[in-house]
Amino acid sequence: MKKFLFVQEQPPHGSINGQEGLDVILMGSAFVEASVLMLADGIFQLVKKQQTEILGTKDYLSLIHI
Repeated sequence: MKKFLFVQEQPPHGSINGQEGLDVILMGSAFVEASVLMLADGIFQLVKKQQTEILGTKDYLSLIHI
């Protein structure tokens, strides 16, 4: 059985990279066992209750359950 390790290093806001990374993780984990490693600015994706309306972006972080 194959296993994937996804590494998230992008901050949650400022670009679409964090959200796109989460989408890839969700799709990939449907087919194989997957783990996620948050590094550098990627750990900011784990902060709860972020006020994304100030930035004019959608709060996709509610999809992450810790």
